[in-house]
Amino acid sequence: MDITPVIPKGQNVIKGYGDMTFKINDDEYNSSIILLPEEVLVWQVESHQDISVNSFNDIISYDELEILLIGCGLEHKPLDRNITTRLQKNGVAVEIMTTGAACRTYNVLLAEGRKVAAALIPV
Repeated sequence: MDITPVIPKGQNVIKGYGDMTFKINDDEYNSSIILLPEEVLVWQVESHQDISVNSFNDIISYDELEILLIGCGLEHKPLDRNITTRLQKNGVAVEIMTTGAACRTYNVLLAEGRKVAAALIPV
């Protein structure tokens, strides 16, 4: 029995992560990324300490965004409350977790048809 979630064509699916790399569909990224269902952006963040209020300027006005998953690396790290408050004021629910958890959660929410993005620091 195939239990792979059905994801519409043209959507970005995380097929793998590790060794400081993300595999999105058939492409590999060796940096932090912001992953949207139809777009991948290079994210100028190397660790959770680099994340600031301005780190999400590229997606803050993205109309198709309800949930932002932030993958902080190998460990769950809290972020400055100003960051999450700004996103929430723009109607975006924010979930902070490890990068692995964010990758898995992104694929599940995408399969459910949710308007999700993931900001991911490689592990």
